Amino acid sequence: MHCVSNMLLFGSDEHVQILIDLKIMDIIVEIMSTIKSADILKLALEILENLLAMGQAKDSGSQPNFNLLRFEKAGGVPALQELQNHSDTQVYEMVGSLIDKYFDY
Repeated sequence: MHCVSNMLLFGSDEHVQILIDLKIMDIIVEIMSTIKSADILKLALEILENLLAMGQAKDSGSQPNFNLLRFEKAGGVPALQELQNHSDTQVYEMVGSLIDKYFDY
């Protein structure tokens, strides 16, 4: 997970595209749905935040955030909603921040 995070922070657009092609969103959703460890969830949520921010940065206003669409298609919304009930305060706050920032429904 740390390698993925580093690729997103320091890698090129090509590196990010490789992660997307390897279905990183599906992996993040799987982690969010099955892992209970707060430390792993926080790292997954950081990766998700970076991917959504990159998608939003490429959003020209007329194009949707494709990374957000990929996340939704992978079943991420129910997984994110479920994490709103997580016992770790930081996980709860990170989820709330993601919802407020990227989901307007």
